[in-house]
Amino acid sequence: MAEAENKNPSFEVEDLTIPFSIGQDAWASYKEHRPEYPQSMFDLWFDYHRKHGGKFDAAHDVGAGGGILSATLARHFARVAVSDPGSSNLALVRSVLHPASQFTFHLGPGEEPWLPPSSVDLVACGESLHWMDTELALAAAAASLKPGGTFAAVFYGLGMYFPQDHPRLTHLMRDAQLDAYRRFFADSPGLQHERVRSAPRRCMRGFNSLALPDEATGAFRDWTRVNINLHGREDIDAFRALPEEEFPVEEGRVKDSEKVINVEDETWGREVDVDWVKGFLVSLTMPYDQRCWDLPSWVEFERIINQEFGGRVKAEWPVSVLLGSKK
Repeated sequence: MAEAENKNPSFEVEDLTIPFSIGQDAWASYKEHRPEYPQSMFDLWFDYHRKHGGKFDAAHDVGAGGGILSATLARHFARVAVSDPGSSNLALVRSVLHPASQFTFHLGPGEEPWLPPSSVDLVACGESLHWMDTELALAAAAASLKPGGTFAAVFYGLGMYFPQDHPRLTHLMRDAQLDAYRRFFADSPGLQHERVRSAPRRCMRGFNSLALPDEATGAFRDWTRVNINLHGREDIDAFRALPEEEFPVEEGRVKDSEKVINVEDETWGREVDVDWVKGFLVSLTMPYDQRCWDLPSWVEFERIINQEFGGRVKAEWPVSVLLGSKK
């Protein structure tokens, strides 16, 4: 078996209502097989933050998981609040984030207001906002942010874009994903939970299907949506990884008052081989196994990478970034 397959059991969740309540070994594999948050993302966030008068005293990482985003925020902010609904996740981040005096830890969902009013300068969601009730999560963020503080969220797609051989490799990988998702959503009781089934509907356009509070009456101003690496595609074509007949796509909810930026950024990419792509798929907490790797589409995917490209290809991710400034 490939290395990625051996890691499947470690991605079993502790709580079916918390999809990424996984163990320490799983987070190590997650970190190894996910795209890194590039410096360009932090430059985008922090430039926006400074432009709106934001300070760098305190940040809050919501849905922190294994603490990947928290660690970087701690290099820029004096204090970082770290929250997650999974007890195993919180136990892990307590053990890996140092010095402990720089961090505050909280067990609870992102929709739960727990910080004092106007106490943080940045509220950040790294690959977590789509698991939450957006309206409640934004209300909690607004309550804790200081005036001029920033709400920042990022989501990268569940599929990859292969610029050296698009659309062939892109479509072959998606075909394998669709077959696996159909079987696993039907066969795995844990995947029937509404929180799990509703999340894809909220992210199949990136963040463009999320309804944001009206700037005239809400707590935020200057909402900015950044679409990265769409490569001329519509958002739904770039982000959708599941069939619409089984997972209806929510409509786009971008308002004329919101700023939309489209950019290409190759730093949201890396060279990959077949084993790394397998590890990425396994890290989605779906039980990918030999059934998937035996699919004709996957066999052809492997053949192209190994025989036509010498075993390694460039992969890029479609990315959605959301930024708002607290009034």
